[in-house]
Amino acid sequence: TLVDGVNRALNELKPQDRFRIFRFNDSASELTPSWIPANTAEVAHWGNVLSSSRVSGGTNLYAGAEKGLKALDADRTSVIVLVTDGEANVGITEKKAFLKLMEKHDVRLFTSKATHTAMHDIELSIDGVKTTDLTPEVTSTLYRGEQLTVFGHYHGGGTANVTLSTKISGQKKQYKTSFNFPDVDQRNPELERLWAFAKIQDMQNMIDYLGDDSEYKAAIIDTAVQHSIVTDQTSMVVMRDESFAANNIERNNQQRRQREVAAAQQRAAQPVNNTRVDQSAPAFQGSRSNFGGGAMGFELMMLLGFVFAPLVLRARRRSV
Repeated sequence: TLVDGVNRALNELKPQDRFRIFRFNDSASELTPSWIPANTAEVAHWGNVLSSSRVSGGTNLYAGAEKGLKALDADRTSVIVLVTDGEANVGITEKKAFLKLMEKHDVRLFTSKATHTAMHDIELSIDGVKTTDLTPEVTSTLYRGEQLTVFGHYHGGGTANVTLSTKISGQKKQYKTSFNFPDVDQRNPELERLWAFAKIQDMQNMIDYLGDDSEYKAAIIDTAVQHSIVTDQTSMVVMRDESFAANNIERNNQQRRQREVAAAQQRAAQPVNNTRVDQSAPAFQGSRSNFGGGAMGFELMMLLGFVFAPLVLRARRRSV
């Protein structure tokens, strides 16, 4: 299966592309002598060489990634494809060590979609309206067909300038638009908990990568309890109605659900609402973007409170 996957990937390359193959089990070594042009003859030859090799031992994923990174050239955009079960069990296995290794190199690391152009080094800025608690805090890569969704809070309404800065195959790109953040919009109260769920996922990712869960675990518990969300650190207890009053427990989640159900019923009774907000000043010109095709636009959905408003900002791409 491993060999078949590699051969399929090599056959997707273009003749002007090139490749190197590294093997890793308990240790790591290079199968190819150097960079190989991805023409038909070379792809067939090295596919046969790979087919005749045998693998054994554990998975020294770090050693394989390290050798691949050291072999990169700076004259073109490179992609490292790891064909593995992903279970690093030999050598260095801590996720934070992998992050530190990747920070030393300007390279994208994919487990799939190697033939799909992607946005990378993404930065989103919002000026004119104060925003806080954006999550995810960092989104480095956006694959073709995916959308960038950012949740957060904003303080007060008004017109904001939104800029999406990125690189596409190493070339810098920037998309700009401006639109209004309304003072009041109570159409989607579910956004309150969607933000909380996204924030919890963001913090859980930090625990997974950094290994120190002391600070983030407490923050996950606080956020989950406040928004009535079940997580690895929190659970939900089913109680009779009279038990809440007997134990002096506020019915915050019941009130929240009542608002969500009422808003859903109101939306169902109304015509479908177009949430795209950059129609007057489109961030992405034309029916096709310059990184793979598809219509793109910014969408904005908000729930306002007296102090701040949860928002979801979405750069969306649809097939054409």
